[in-house]
Amino acid sequence: MRRFERRVEAAATVAAAAVVKRLMRAAPPVVDPEDRLATAAARMRQAWLGALPVLESGRLVGLITERDLLLAVADGLSSDMVSVRSYMRPVPVVIGPEAGAAEAAARMVELKVRHLVVVLGGEIVGLLSAGDLLSEWGVPAELLDDERP
Repeated sequence: MRRFERRVEAAATVAAAAVVKRLMRAAPPVVDPEDRLATAAARMRQAWLGALPVLESGRLVGLITERDLLLAVADGLSSDMVSVRSYMRPVPVVIGPEAGAAEAAARMVELKVRHLVVVLGGEIVGLLSAGDLLSEWGVPAELLDDERP
């Protein structure tokens, strides 16, 4: 086994005990389903997040991701004219803040998602990305971060 592989394996073993609340992005910005895609994109860019929870009357009703925005662009639609509701994922995957990182990763893989909304007592407390987990497990930041402006 190469040295890098051993280091990543060791980091994953140690970090497997990590809990979601330590890794998540606390209090992420949210959007309303009637907001325009341009609003969602601007909030994602400002917060440097790849997804946003969608709340309607204070209730979680969806998740809008950077991939959803890309689909709208590929469909030739104007982000100033199309609502978040049109492209959001209506059933976001949630996890509790006390769940383990390994459980979160397994859920992402099983459901083929890259983001989990972190919920406690019916309230959104954070957002966890696959990148958050990979960073915790020793993947170098330069492999995970997009170039920031």
